[in-house]
Amino acid sequence: MILYENLDGGAIRLKPQGISNARYMHMREPHGCKCVKKDPASEMELGNEAFKVDGHQAIPSLPEQIELPEGIQPNTPLAENYIRDHWQNPSHVRIRGE
Repeated sequence: MILYENLDGGAIRLKPQGISNARYMHMREPHGCKCVKKDPASEMELGNEAFKVDGHQAIPSLPEQIELPEGIQPNTPLAENYIRDHWQNPSHVRIRGE
């Protein structure tokens, strides 16, 4: 993993090899994510991640923090599709080589 951090707590994590055992296929490929740390002076780790960033919008750090719409039950294929489309794809951007 390659990590870029700003003094204000903003961070970019690049995973050029992807995550081989990732829950979502998209994350098994090279990708990166933007996030903001809770404590800018502390180390970048999941426990210190306040939220991820999609464009100019804050989104949850973890898929378990996603609020599912009414009628979508957790741990169902419909929920997995919703999380993929509204958290995983926006928060983990593919890195494409030249």
